[in-house]
Amino acid sequence: MVGQEIEAEEVEELRLEEEELEQPELEQPELENTFQQISATEAKEIMDGNDFFILLDVREQEEFEEGHIEDAILIPVNQITELAPDLIPDKGTLILVYCRSGRRSLDASQQLVDLGYTRVVEFGGIIDWPYEIVR
Repeated sequence: MVGQEIEAEEVEELRLEEEELEQPELEQPELENTFQQISATEAKEIMDGNDFFILLDVREQEEFEEGHIEDAILIPVNQITELAPDLIPDKGTLILVYCRSGRRSLDASQQLVDLGYTRVVEFGGIIDWPYEIVR
């Protein structure tokens, strides 16, 4: 009897293995490349609590010269794909992105994600920035 029980268990194991082999592998859903959106207040908290990040202004040169957030670097939105890889070589760098109203920063953030940057945070426009700016 014991020998028959073992054989039955072995047969069941073989049947399960065959079923697994017959099952097509399911494709893993591809995670959507995305960025995080936060408020100006949350962005300020990140800036105050982190030693290393890139603060990225994606407006035009003239707008930047009229006033920008301290320590921001300028890469106009239409030059992101061209300049970001050289100016921000580490794709894991925390990048905080803003523009004037939030429209261009959304576009720039998506461009950065499309380039492979993994820590992109968009916080809208300088018009909603309640803190000091450099003039």
